[in-house]
Amino acid sequence: MTLEAFLFDILKFIVDFTLFFLLGPGVLIYMMYRLILRGQLRRFFIYEKKDTFFHRLDPRAKLVWAMTVAVLGALLEDLISLALIFTWIVLMWITAKPPREKLITAFVLILPVPVNAVFFQGIRYCYDWWSQSFICPVTAVYEMHPALDYILGGHVLTVQGMLYGATQSLRVIIAMSSALLLAVSTAPNALLLGLTNFIKIGKRRIGLPYVISFAVVIGIRLIPTMFEDANIVINAARVRGLTMQITRSRNPVKVIRSLIKAARYFIYMSVPLIISSLRRGSNMAIAADLRAFRAKPYRTYLIERKMSRADLLFTAFSLAVLIAGLYYAFVLGGLALPGLVI
Repeated sequence: MTLEAFLFDILKFIVDFTLFFLLGPGVLIYMMYRLILRGQLRRFFIYEKKDTFFHRLDPRAKLVWAMTVAVLGALLEDLISLALIFTWIVLMWITAKPPREKLITAFVLILPVPVNAVFFQGIRYCYDWWSQSFICPVTAVYEMHPALDYILGGHVLTVQGMLYGATQSLRVIIAMSSALLLAVSTAPNALLLGLTNFIKIGKRRIGLPYVISFAVVIGIRLIPTMFEDANIVINAARVRGLTMQITRSRNPVKVIRSLIKAARYFIYMSVPLIISSLRRGSNMAIAADLRAFRAKPYRTYLIERKMSRADLLFTAFSLAVLIAGLYYAFVLGGLALPGLVI
């Protein structure tokens, strides 16, 4: 190997390692950090009462809708069906009329899914790492340095892998976007009642046990609290001279050093956040015990929710779509087959 070829090989490894291993995840982490610092994640999960179609829906109707899109997104194979389901979710987001800040936050939360899926499936689809060869015909887009095989598990971006990653990421986006809309447009107490009293036949209530429903709702409710604690920890660290700001420079060495320093400071900040979360959970458990939580297997409810005509029609439409999707999947052959890469 000549000196020019050796230097080019070293330069290619540095460029590929920086671009695909450092800058890609680093940018996503930085965007998430900016959301936490600005408090947008905390405000995103706080319920805001609005007079919109989706806000007025009964939580049980929303749960049926979310279950429908999630199940069909996981079962159906062709991209057109998945695109139609995603369009339905987008229409529901439009009817909920979220503010621009929440739309940006939802976009940042969902963005890592397609980016990571397209990239990693693009380099691992049909790729046998042991023989370092492809087991099916693929079309290469870009070939990275072969040494990245030992870091990323592949080094050749392929068209088939990227398309497969885009399809699989769309399934995850369907489930995530519907769940996020359900969380931000439903009051916690209404969601709790919807989970525990999903169907009432006479005096018998059919739904999740109230212990599990309470855990789900508390998990959603604690998300803004955890981000508020994270914001407090970050501000306290900044007062003490620790900063996670990325250096803006054309020198890649300075950028890499700032990324490493920010990652080290992030680990320092995560310790008090974990301790604060454990302390908050312990206090909540003590408060629940003092109020005789789980003293009896069944409990009574002060509020009884009744579904309106709009709720019934929306639920019936969601169930009709679910039945049609199941028929298309299992009878007409639209069921998704297991993929080569999970």
